[in-house]
Amino acid sequence: MIFRNAILLTFLLLTTTFVSAQMELVTRNQLQVHTRYTRYKLAEDEANQVRRLDLSFHELFALPPNLQIFKNCLELNFNMNKVTEMPDVVFKMPNLQYLAGQKNLLSVFPKSVDNAQSLQEIDLSWNRLGAVPHEIGNLSNLRVLILNNNYIKALPYEAGQLKKLEELNMSTNQMEHLTSSLGQMESLKRINASFNFLKDLPTNIGELKKLEWADFSVNAIETLPDSIVYCENLKYLDLHGNKLKALPAEIAKMRNLKELNLKRNKFTPKQQAYIESKLPYCKIYF
Repeated sequence: MIFRNAILLTFLLLTTTFVSAQMELVTRNQLQVHTRYTRYKLAEDEANQVRRLDLSFHELFALPPNLQIFKNCLELNFNMNKVTEMPDVVFKMPNLQYLAGQKNLLSVFPKSVDNAQSLQEIDLSWNRLGAVPHEIGNLSNLRVLILNNNYIKALPYEAGQLKKLEELNMSTNQMEHLTSSLGQMESLKRINASFNFLKDLPTNIGELKKLEWADFSVNAIETLPDSIVYCENLKYLDLHGNKLKALPAEIAKMRNLKELNLKRNKFTPKQQAYIESKLPYCKIYF
């Protein structure tokens, strides 16, 4: 009997390990059904049960050093703290899919991020990040990347490898250019690169066939690449606060465009009338 129980216990342990390693990706709605652990001591005691660990508003200066014990954790939230460093142990959580660390004091984005291959969403907005590591491109399941309100000067070329990325928010950073690999993000639906120092947009932006919403407002863009007219699903485009004097000659091809903000640019009344004639079904702001 003792021997049989020992075998059963071993089997259960191996099964738990296997399930942990094979946990499937979950949606935001599916995530909500799991208990949100906000008391760290309780979470430690029930480590195998934890799917959502919420350490937001805990007045933390550092993250716990033993996060790897949460082998089944899907979501880690440490918003609104004073954390200055994100340790590599964060990315040793084998099933981590949602990572949020808004409004901390992070200055370095760890290169070890690609150890967490299950990551679907990263939100590190309102920090002090100065760069994004090349390794970000290895996150094959990443769908949402939110890095607004940092000090980032450029996205690495490798970011173009994010084939499943649907939302990219780089608003309020220090970028002068967007990576030339932007057009390779074939699933991208929303992009916000407002309040930067952009002088232009990538020439291959027209390859973003699924793009629906784009905000490039308050930059220093003087001309748009002709290829933008091939963003066939684009419905909302905000270009206010730039240095535009004209739009691409084939702008009429953007038949699905519903709203276009061109305020605070350099269009003459004649050019405004021409643009309106080419986009009769679009609401345009001058």
